[in-house]
Amino acid sequence: MNRQREAGLTLVELLVALAILALIATLISNAMAIGAAGTETVDRRAEWADELRLGQSTIRRHLAEARPVRWPDGRRSVIAFDGNADSVSFISVVPAWPGAAGLYLVRFQLVGGELVMTRRITAGESPEFAFDRHSERRVLATGVSTLRFAYFGTDDPRQPAGWSDRWHQRSRLPSLVSLNIAYADPAKGRWPTLTVAPVLDAQPR
Repeated sequence: MNRQREAGLTLVELLVALAILALIATLISNAMAIGAAGTETVDRRAEWADELRLGQSTIRRHLAEARPVRWPDGRRSVIAFDGNADSVSFISVVPAWPGAAGLYLVRFQLVGGELVMTRRITAGESPEFAFDRHSERRVLATGVSTLRFAYFGTDDPRQPAGWSDRWHQRSRLPSLVSLNIAYADPAKGRWPTLTVAPVLDAQPR
């Protein structure tokens, strides 16, 4: 009788131990899953931070080096700069590294949810922003829902400057160019507003 009771108690203890082990295994598995999700979130945020840093630095560098090249337009000449709310095209100086140095046609625009930079080397003489299959194309940001450029300045120094979503066929470069970007993914949020001042003023008339 005592032996049966001892055997019964041992079986109960074994079942309790197995239940405890199963609980511990579940807790460890959940902890590992949470840790992996946390690591994935950190990795994604690091990727977003890199995308933001590289994207803004690329745009800032090119816009700051925008050149006030003049193109003929009938009886007058206009600055080679075409700015809209969703895109901007201009001529900029690109350093020698990593590609060839010189004047480049540059365009930033939203294409299918991607912020894209397109550029190609130019002599600056042809009065158009023409890109072909040989042009360099680089994606600076993905998953973009809205993109908005704005331009600050005036053609006439005697008139007050103001913000506009269009800068086309003007006599000088804008004093400032701003860019706002929002992502489709709420977790990524928005870019901090980027504001760039071209370093050169318009050439003398």
